[in-house]
Amino acid sequence: MKHSIVFLCLIFTTLFCFSQNISGKWNGKINKTQFVFSFEKATKGFNTIIDIPSQRVFDIKPKNTTISN
Repeated sequence: MKHSIVFLCLIFTTLFCFSQNISGKWNGKINKTQFVFSFEKATKGFNTIIDIPSQRVFDIKPKNTTISN
């Protein structure tokens, strides 16, 4: 019985470790140029919008969004 409880706890812990959500706004700078990425969960993957405020470029929609390790 004790082994079963430990085994179930390990399974649930690993399931929650891989369920990270990237939805929301993310930003960063490359060579003093700020990029803002907005990720929204869709039925298949994510919808992404890219803004580059310093260049006055907004609402760039990439063809697809790929997430890998």
